[in-house]
Amino acid sequence: MAQHAAQFRRARVAATVALSVLLGIGTLAGSVAPAAAAASATKPVAADFGPDCRQRPDAMARADELMAGTLRLSRHRSTRLPRNPTWAEDPFDDRNWEFQYHSLRFVWDLFEAWRITRAEDYRDRGLFLLRDWQRDNPPGAGRSGFSWNDHSTAIRTWVLACAAVVAPKAAWVRDALRTHGAVLADPAFYVDHGNHALNQSRGLLAAGCILGRRDWQRLAARRIASLLAESVDAQGVTNEQSIYYQLYNMEAYRAAADRLRACGMAVPRAFRRLEKMIDLLTHATLPDGTYASLGDTSHAPARSIRGTTAAYAATEGRMGPMPAARFVTFDAGFAFGRTGWGTARRFEDEIMWSARFGPGRAYHGHLDHGAVTLYGYGRRLVDDPGLFSANVNQWREFAISRSAHNVITADGIDYTASSKATLARSHTATTHDDITIRDPGYEGVDLRRRIVFSKGLGWLLVDDHAASRTVRTYRQLWHLLPGADPRLDGTVVRTRFDGGNLAIFQLRVPDEMNVIEGRRTPLQGWYSTTLNKRKRAPTVETEMRGRNARYVTLLVPLPNRDARVRLTGTSVDGPRIRFTLAVNGRRERVVIRADAVVIVSLPNERSRAVRPDRRAGG
Repeated sequence: MAQHAAQFRRARVAATVALSVLLGIGTLAGSVAPAAAAASATKPVAADFGPDCRQRPDAMARADELMAGTLRLSRHRSTRLPRNPTWAEDPFDDRNWEFQYHSLRFVWDLFEAWRITRAEDYRDRGLFLLRDWQRDNPPGAGRSGFSWNDHSTAIRTWVLACAAVVAPKAAWVRDALRTHGAVLADPAFYVDHGNHALNQSRGLLAAGCILGRRDWQRLAARRIASLLAESVDAQGVTNEQSIYYQLYNMEAYRAAADRLRACGMAVPRAFRRLEKMIDLLTHATLPDGTYASLGDTSHAPARSIRGTTAAYAATEGRMGPMPAARFVTFDAGFAFGRTGWGTARRFEDEIMWSARFGPGRAYHGHLDHGAVTLYGYGRRLVDDPGLFSANVNQWREFAISRSAHNVITADGIDYTASSKATLARSHTATTHDDITIRDPGYEGVDLRRRIVFSKGLGWLLVDDHAASRTVRTYRQLWHLLPGADPRLDGTVVRTRFDGGNLAIFQLRVPDEMNVIEGRRTPLQGWYSTTLNKRKRAPTVETEMRGRNARYVTLLVPLPNRDARVRLTGTSVDGPRIRFTLAVNGRRERVVIRADAVVIVSLPNERSRAVRPDRRAGG
């Protein structure tokens, strides 16, 4: 394979520019459901699927679609699959679709349908597609840039390993595994870091186990152990800066451990830290049972992991042990807090916030240092606006950018993606959480964001400072959801959903305040729940100009559209902030100092209809 090394390097560079790390998104099909008992690595039995054969609940429906000539890849519309594909098909001009197509993981559904029914047509169609792909895409001369892409090659090897179980006597399957194994073993092809490298190693391990290549088995095991030490820290957090990829990597490493065992190899002790990966997933689960959209993360139900706190969070307390903490921080750059775990109010009505800091952007992360999200009363209230696209275009650029997050931006200066934001202060008490994030991402600008959260009424106060030697224009952004229909009244914004809502108070009067929705140049005011889907959504933009700018913003979740909210006694005097907040008669008096927060619950006020106090600007 040495003669192909240069071609592989060129193909890898072309196929992975800017977005290749996103191309595994679409489904957790990249991780394989472990079988109860693994087949022999050298003598697979067709009746007993091993760890390289995916078995998912909707396999029969998808297999029937394939038999009828319809191909449905995750997060994409259905399209026609030719009886004899050319393998140059790309009906949507979409990188993610093309990646999934050449990974051939849809063939798994045909094999699973055969396992269930023993109808040979399913198996034969799957084997035909694999062999046809092999004939039309020799190494170095594939029909697509994704034919021998670093990641599609890895996943396709798992499918071939499954084919060796389905058709143990097919010599061409073993030949294809030898070709793929040689490619994956080549150090010029190996990508060294991230989940693509992990999946390459899993593919190499599968090929080595089936073909009895001990050298490939040992190489794959060494690579996997090295990757685990590099990519999952002592707190169990992956370095890929995404909640989805926290789950993806946990399941991928577990699948690697299953493959090691099936191959008769020892699982390194370092794999024990995988149990800690559950902690981030637990605390990143919103009260409605979905994951917070941090990094490259779609809206999707959180995974209920049996017997763990993640199960409790995902099932609204119906399964698993209740987490002990309501506030946590992770050194990799995540902070989460909430009012509770469903013991004092309806689970979905709990209020939860998140904030980002930590190392510079990597893998599936965004330029989101300091970014805040807020959930309350059954709804995402301010949120990261989503994925938008896997293609190299303005939508992907926007998704990653500062402008797509609830942060401070500075006009006329680029943000340094490699900069590290630090957690300068972190404190939690019975009544509140209190953190401060320092962000040096804009050269010459000192950005500090203090976040105080009330565990009683669930409000979030954000105190932003921006300072530079030159006069600059700063913009504070709050991304709302489609349908929020916000009303801007002076320095107060209030959303108007039928259910949970939000009031935003600016306690210091800005230079300008606007609501932007569906703007094209530059992009602003959009929301995306998954790839290739977007809607117009309002973004509150508050502008200040000068060498020094300070925003003091109070975000107040409201249980319904008609909730009574009143803010009185506001003052901002240097680091000291004072106010009294009432929501539906429940009151808190608040004093925030540089090093302390005092929140006092007051007797409920009498019920009366009160509009938001326009004088809240203080």
